[in-house]
Amino acid sequence: MPVLALINDSLNIRINGMNGAIIGRRKGPYTQFFENQSYVSGVHAQLKFNPGVGWCVVDKHSSNGTMLNQRPIQPDVDMTLNSGDILTIANVNLQVIIS
Repeated sequence: MPVLALINDSLNIRINGMNGAIIGRRKGPYTQFFENQSYVSGVHAQLKFNPGVGWCVVDKHSSNGTMLNQRPIQPDVDMTLNSGDILTIANVNLQVIIS
């Protein structure tokens, strides 16, 4: 499985992707990065690895939305992540690196 990293150096965020992991302020393995980000929902999005497709992100009906390369994504739709993409969780931009 390729390694997924989500990075925002200015906010000191370095996330290592885990299949099925929730991104949110209150749930999931990354809460320490988002607990002080008031626009990020408690359960905001989910990371998934789909064989044959690769890493994906799914918005979990967040209050302030998830964007991929400045385009809003619909809830419950797997969106494929590519190295170099910008994933925006509410108002937090994350650089996607897949290696």
